[in-house]
Amino acid sequence: MSGHATTNLAYNWTGYQLGSNVKVSIGDVDGDNRLEVTATCCGEGGSPGALYIFDWDGRAFIERTRISLGRISLIRAIKSGRLTGRTADDVIIATDNYFFIYQLHGNEMRRIFQSKYLGGQVVDVEIKDVTGDGRLELIIAIEGVGVQIYQWSGNQVLLIGEIRYSGQIRVAVGQTTGSGAAEIVILKLGRGAGRDVVEIFSMKNMQLQLIGTVQLQVTAAGIIKTGRIGGHNREEIIVVTDGGRRVLIIGWQNNNFERIVNSDNFSAPVREIAIGDWDNGRDNELVLGLTNVIVILRLRGGVLTVVEIIEAPHPLTGIRMADLNSSGRHEIVIGTEQGTVHFLRKIIEVIVQPRPPVIVRPITQPIIEPKAQFLVRERIDIPPNFPDIIKVAEVKAKPVVTSVNVITNKVIVSGFFEVDILVVAEPDRRVLAFSTRVPFVHFVHIPGLLPRHRVKADVEVVFVDFRFDPRYPRQVEVIIVAEIFVFDHFVRSGETIIILADKWQTEVDVIIDINGLSSQNLTPGQRLKMPYNQ
Repeated sequence: MSGHATTNLAYNWTGYQLGSNVKVSIGDVDGDNRLEVTATCCGEGGSPGALYIFDWDGRAFIERTRISLGRISLIRAIKSGRLTGRTADDVIIATDNYFFIYQLHGNEMRRIFQSKYLGGQVVDVEIKDVTGDGRLELIIAIEGVGVQIYQWSGNQVLLIGEIRYSGQIRVAVGQTTGSGAAEIVILKLGRGAGRDVVEIFSMKNMQLQLIGTVQLQVTAAGIIKTGRIGGHNREEIIVVTDGGRRVLIIGWQNNNFERIVNSDNFSAPVREIAIGDWDNGRDNELVLGLTNVIVILRLRGGVLTVVEIIEAPHPLTGIRMADLNSSGRHEIVIGTEQGTVHFLRKIIEVIVQPRPPVIVRPITQPIIEPKAQFLVRERIDIPPNFPDIIKVAEVKAKPVVTSVNVITNKVIVSGFFEVDILVVAEPDRRVLAFSTRVPFVHFVHIPGLLPRHRVKADVEVVFVDFRFDPRYPRQVEVIIVAEIFVFDHFVRSGETIIILADKWQTEVDVIIDINGLSSQNLTPGQRLKMPYNQ
């Protein structure tokens, strides 16, 4: 593996505070040809689980609906796909010993199917067409049982195939031979040092056939994925090995499955794998979610190269890639142990060539969008002199920033929201209003930022919502989604981009590029990013 880490990238994080054990999936769950983010949380130790659907509006995750999953065992996986043949994706949730199918109808999420007891712990779920009949099948790996293939028929799910195995097992599905059909790739692990094996099956005429076996010669770590990363018309097989600190890539060559490359050691164990076109290039990249780091790699000519290394805000629990912005390149969505869902996207780097006689100081900060979205959820008590309320008419929130502190790679912004609440009260349905303050503290992650750099920050409210339960007439839950913008200069009347370039000892083109400006025209009140000089 060759290459080196770089922070020369562009991204923004957004987050919702959900709960522990966050898993994420991406799909068109309402059939409108736009992608939604589905997330589950909790479900640990018998605690209540929850299923959320978020719309992405280009700037923010907006919670569309959520339902309680009740007290369920640990949620192992979540996948989206058109299993039932609808024009919208179904959502499949797997717990320790069961799987469930959910569908979105309007803004209501409904459970339409629950499996029988599966006899073991579910460890992997895939939705692909493995029979070649144009319909999607559900493929599930069950520890101590094997791999089961299901198909939707009528109003039920039928078991149409099974590969029995009593040991530890994982599964992935992909077009690994380039034949046009998807193959089932099984990882059998826990067999002893160097004895773990990958087996590839095809399914024709409802019959499973073993078409390839690869002895890994290393110890697998329990994660397997398929995806097109080698520039071919077929998908490679990626296996995490050696305690999670390496990946082995297997490909179809000379009518046989062969080991292509085994990576060097990573700094921490790999927790999740995603594959997508990160930089709008010719081919997909391999994206590895380590404990606190995202590593983006590229496979070319049998050589695995590190493209980016990105620090994550919290330890990862899930990672997915999809073109949420319809930009032609894939964004990354992650879930974390802190219960947050984050959005990460690449902005194509612009390299500015100096033009004499202007002296250009080097840009030593990453080219970024320095902003972060955050959510505040607060239960607010009705003032004691108010009667019980029967309805909430309106909630407004205005942000006030009280402090901006810079530490290495982060800006910490503190303040409060002035919240105005309009309610309808008993007994004569009078309309009353009151105000309160809701504090916040959040950070923006900016690689390359140092404590000596001086920056400014604004907070804008993106979305305000509330929840009121008539059973609790003295309490309102307020939900505020806000966005922090970190910038360096606030444009004043009469300032031009030439004046600012001279003040910041940089070049006009640099200011244009890092701010994404379409011209040299500036507007009073405009927020600008400037290059930091080390």
